[in-house]
Amino acid sequence: MTKVSLQLEPGVDGRLLYFAGHLLKGFVELTLDHPKQFRGLYIAIIGSARAHWTKSERGSNRNSRYERINFEGFEGYINSRTYLIGQLGGPTFEMPPGAHRYEFTCQVPPHIPYTVGLKHAEIQYYVEAVLDIPWHFNKESKVPFFIIPYLDLNFYQHLKAPRSIEVFKNIQTVFCKSGRLQMTVHLPYSGFAIGQKVPIKIDYENKSNVDVSSTKMILRRIVNYHAQTPHPSVKVDAEDLIVTNTVGVKAGDSTSCESIFEIPIVILCTNDKSCRVLSINYAMKIEAVLSGWHSNINVVFPVVIGTVPIQFISQESTSYHLSQVPYVQPSAPAIPPSFEGY
Repeated sequence: MTKVSLQLEPGVDGRLLYFAGHLLKGFVELTLDHPKQFRGLYIAIIGSARAHWTKSERGSNRNSRYERINFEGFEGYINSRTYLIGQLGGPTFEMPPGAHRYEFTCQVPPHIPYTVGLKHAEIQYYVEAVLDIPWHFNKESKVPFFIIPYLDLNFYQHLKAPRSIEVFKNIQTVFCKSGRLQMTVHLPYSGFAIGQKVPIKIDYENKSNVDVSSTKMILRRIVNYHAQTPHPSVKVDAEDLIVTNTVGVKAGDSTSCESIFEIPIVILCTNDKSCRVLSINYAMKIEAVLSGWHSNINVVFPVVIGTVPIQFISQESTSYHLSQVPYVQPSAPAIPPSFEGY
């Protein structure tokens, strides 16, 4: 019997979670019940991103039929091989029976994207121990590991600036003159950390005869998938992750309200530069819900989701409490979803 087993030393929080740039440590145990000929034993570290989806397209001929096209995108990040015994293309040698243990240490590249598992794309990493057996099938042992995100929002100065957007609508009713509804939304900054509670101030001036029944606060995730084959293509998925409701304003009234919007702990960080196959961005949408048949009005702020919250050296209280909300960063995010079936 020939057995190869691979064991990784746990990382963050005692699990197989690691930051980009950290060391991977582990060992390979080779168990033999009789002498055996080998060419070598090596460790392979593999990491890549893959996007995949299907779309109906018509050929270049105007009379051609629609057909289902499989789009794919790929980007590799790690593909290393380190021999623990033997060498590539080297001579065979005989190993005695028993248990043989080989320790290894290797560094994860510092700028690779974190592990992701989405409907149309995944970024995944694994370590594989391979026993090279001449004239026979190799023996292998594979262990996946997960790169967790780290994004310090303090490195992006533009995210620290307060943001305000104003929108208005002239409302015409059947029996009344038109009136103006104005909504102004204030964000203290545009970079949010996972688990953070963000104060949002909303000012209403409603000179119309229509009530604003409620105000929706929506965190929207926009994912762009990029394919290279059979030709370059982009698929965009937008999803409202969190929708909360707060107060509106009566017809002919004015009001100001402040609401707290909590960023979920289990959420993917912004990832718009480190991966050419998959980009993840966010927007905060504030929507005034008008009563009756009138269409709503809204404002949209592009925001960045990170892991380290923005810190201010000195903070003065304002009328709508822009002070930093206490925040405890989680020691590690939830284990990413299984990649089985991809």
